[in-house]
Amino acid sequence: MSSLHEFTQLLESFERYLGNPDNQQNLINWQQILMDDEQEQLPWPQIKHIQQWGFMDYLVPSHLGGTLNSLVDLFGLAKVIARRDVTLSVALGLTFFAALPVWLAGDEAQQKKLAKRIREGQISAFALTEQDHGSDLVANEFCANKIEGGWKLSGEKWCINFATFSETVTLLCRTHSKGGLLGFSLFFLDKSALGSSCSYLPKLLTHGVRGLDISGLTLENVEIPKENIIGKEQRGLEVTAKSFQISRTLLAGIALGGADAALRLAVDFSLQRHLYGKAAFAIPVVQQRLGEQFTQLLLAECTSLVVVRACSVLPRQMSLWSAIIKYLIPKISEDIVEQSAVIVGARAYLRTTEYAVLQKIRRDVQVVGLFDGSSQVNLSLIAGNLVPQAQKRGSTLEAPTLKIKELFQMDSLCKPFTRPDLSLFLHEEDLIFAHLAYLDVERINPLIHAIRSEIQRLDQTVLSLHEKKRFDPKSLAAFDLAEQYCWLFAASCCLHFWYYNQDVLTDELKSLDWVNLAIQMILKKLRAAPILDSSLQESMAKHLCHYHQKNLMFSVVPVQLAE
Repeated sequence: MSSLHEFTQLLESFERYLGNPDNQQNLINWQQILMDDEQEQLPWPQIKHIQQWGFMDYLVPSHLGGTLNSLVDLFGLAKVIARRDVTLSVALGLTFFAALPVWLAGDEAQQKKLAKRIREGQISAFALTEQDHGSDLVANEFCANKIEGGWKLSGEKWCINFATFSETVTLLCRTHSKGGLLGFSLFFLDKSALGSSCSYLPKLLTHGVRGLDISGLTLENVEIPKENIIGKEQRGLEVTAKSFQISRTLLAGIALGGADAALRLAVDFSLQRHLYGKAAFAIPVVQQRLGEQFTQLLLAECTSLVVVRACSVLPRQMSLWSAIIKYLIPKISEDIVEQSAVIVGARAYLRTTEYAVLQKIRRDVQVVGLFDGSSQVNLSLIAGNLVPQAQKRGSTLEAPTLKIKELFQMDSLCKPFTRPDLSLFLHEEDLIFAHLAYLDVERINPLIHAIRSEIQRLDQTVLSLHEKKRFDPKSLAAFDLAEQYCWLFAASCCLHFWYYNQDVLTDELKSLDWVNLAIQMILKKLRAAPILDSSLQESMAKHLCHYHQKNLMFSVVPVQLAE
């Protein structure tokens, strides 16, 4: 429930504790991060250092004795860690993802037990996937059979984060021989009680996040008491899907942290590197590229912050919005990292020099799009909503202004994270699109009208295909339309965000340059605008330099970075 000021203070306090990653005297520094990556080992001293600050308390809701109120706090803390090391941020965040089913559906005893263990520093794993079935969880074979007083578990889980080193595990099991949507349940296990009945698969060698303990586990006729089931029997897939709505959204903070670090390296390089008798920053194409990427980062962050707040403010919209965030933000972040590498040039490929961490960021940030449903899985979810949303467009007869204001206004208190009323399906109109139809702001009205027109065009295309029985939500054409929906959603978030926060934005962002350029970039992606305004690109590059000189996070929230 922290205010914008309290949120900024929290992140700045955490920044000061961690210190400048460029300083080798600090425990978390890029030289050590690269060494750990080369040796493919987890940075345990750094993990313990962050735990000592009190990070684990932010994984536990306040009503259970932790420090977690608004999920925005956890989003921001994850970004602060990820701008140093994506691997480290993922490793520390995994326990929260594993705990989500317990926070959402567990009984009081389970919640108190897990809260105590997390606050003591214990690590949890979320064991979902199996080697033969991947993201097709309905096909999973790991089974739990009823016995007197409990359950007997047998099977193998594969490609699991912290499968080996975790102390507790949340486990998805088939509890009905025929499977199906009601054929699975979730269980909470204390691994110390499993003994020799639990064995581990070898660590999987990965392209990025090399230090993570990504492996698997096998259980053979393990008997557990009936109290270990999380929530109701047969509701395992439902609770998992609702947990994903939260975890997919929070993963955006990790992706954006990696993008911030990459863009900062590109700015450093462009200002220090001299080519053709002048700093590389003075070259128009470099300056324009930097301006674009800064704008992309701002667009991605304001969209992410809004959906993070929606977890508490408008949870019943999260089945669609979380899929949008999970598809769009990793995509934008990867693009920022790649465009930053273009500016840095050959040094972006080297594992030495002061820019060596960039090649690690390029590899690491790609994994965010794979967690909790790949980009293609999320596009499929969005595509399945296109026809119902097009049919519902305009059905919100009054502007949902109070909810939208609570959603977008960063200085308004956000409801605490308890047990949000999440839904598996969105049964009403997308309220951000709905409110855009009522938004009337003279300074941005041309932009509002342009995005409204594109929403109308998209809806007409979807409905026309549907009427002709040519709309297949699993087709490449539907995926393309789903991606367009994501960009229009981001545009709508950007316009609302500027309107509701213009009084608290930095001087650079009170100007409309970033909003104008963001909408131009989106319209270009939608093939509704032919070319970008180079003066806006260059203006945003200069704003980026101001942030760099002031040592501020590249963010819509002006966080002072560690010196």
